[in-house]
This record gives sequence, C-alpha cells and structure tokens, in this order.
Amino acid sequence: MWANGAAADGSCAALDSEEILLVEEGLHANVTYRDPKGPGHFVRLRTESGTGTIVVTDRHLLVWAGGFKHIHVPHYHPVRQAIEVTKESPDTLCLSYDPDASGSALSGRVEVRLDTSQAEHIAGLLGRLAGGK
Repeated sequence: MWANGAAADGSCAALDSEEILLVEEGLHANVTYRDPKGPGHFVRLRTESGTGTIVVTDRHLLVWAGGFKHIHVPHYHPVRQAIEVTKESPDTLCLSYDPDASGSALSGRVEVRLDTSQAEHIAGLLGRLAGGK
C-alpha cells in the first residue's frame, strides 16, 4: 500500500484498527545525520536524498525516508515528545530526533526533511496530537 518499505515491514497491518488522519507519499526527502556515532559511522555530517512517506493516525506517527523507517511511535510516548517537528519553509517539514532515545545503536541527531505543501498543517496536527508540544 505505502511506499518506502512501509508495507514490507508490517507497519501497514499494525494500523488497521487506527483512524488514518493523513498520508503523504512519494515526497522528496533529505535525511541529515549530525555527528552520528555507532558501528560504521565515522563522519560528522552526512546527507542522503530519496523519497519519503509520512503517516499520521489518531494514535501513531510514522515516517519513512530513503527506504528506512525513521519514526514509528505513539503520540503519547516519551520518545515522541523528544521529536522536534518544525515547518522550515512553507513547503518543508523537518522532524529531528536522537536515534539513541529509542534504543538504536546509532546516536547523534537525525533530521528528516520532507517537501510537502502541507508542512504547516502537519506541524500543527502533530503538535496537537502530542499534547500541544
């Protein structure tokens, strides 16, 4: 159903009982890794481009970019509270997070930028769902 591996990793099936509030697929995506520390990571800054998908349900936020699931977290979870969501420009949504917060072997800062005409709407929606963050 969704691009970027969403269907292959079972994420779609997990959402069957949830209300889908927003789906944006095939978005241009840039992923920036700042000071990544972990196995095989030796550069201070790395940027990758690809396509991205964002799915917002009444209970979860999911973000894929470049064929990798970056975020899949309930809105009420403490990890979600640590994800910074900003509208960087009228057509760019940025989701910044520390992968170590969810138990990943990678630490540093990851910034997923999605080009979407709904950047302002999505940022507001995610702020409301996360409790006004």
